[in-house]
Amino acid sequence: MNILAKLRKYKGKKSFLNGALLGINFQNSVNKLTNTGNKINVTIGDNCTCGADVFCTKEGKIQIGDNCWIGFGTKIRASKSIVIGNNCAISTEVLIQDNNSHPISKTQRREQYLNYNSRQGIDLWNDETVEQANIIIGDDVWIGFRAMILKGVTLGNGSIVAAGAVVTKSVPENCIVAGNPAKVVKEINHD
Repeated sequence: MNILAKLRKYKGKKSFLNGALLGINFQNSVNKLTNTGNKINVTIGDNCTCGADVFCTKEGKIQIGDNCWIGFGTKIRASKSIVIGNNCAISTEVLIQDNNSHPISKTQRREQYLNYNSRQGIDLWNDETVEQANIIIGDDVWIGFRAMILKGVTLGNGSIVAAGAVVTKSVPENCIVAGNPAKVVKEINHD
């Protein structure tokens, strides 16, 4: 590994060290943590590898369990709460977001744009006009390439989200979902 690659890896780990509580054997690749709160509201369990960009507002909380692998280019964005269980595999370029980013009302969007400087971007999520709902990802969940997990969703233990799926409703345990919007395509028998 050349010196530039080592420096990038160290810089990425340092940004996580400053904004999150990390378990043992934490590994990260090119990623960043943006935490606009004054407290540590991001926790990552033991033996995790994270290539995600993690965004957490003042009120948001992110909790990642043990033995998780999260691919490069994934974005985890919390203004309320995102909980990821143990032994999860989240592919590259996945989006997990517990809010709409912007109000639905065009009048409220106009007010939001006028009242906030675009450089404050992440602070837009704190606006009470933006819909927010917790996301819970159970244990042993596998999320495929470029899937999207949206606000209010619970993924049951052992579920699988197919590549490119857009999950807008909760998924039962041990099921495979696919499509836009995602629908159950198969039940998994682990026996």
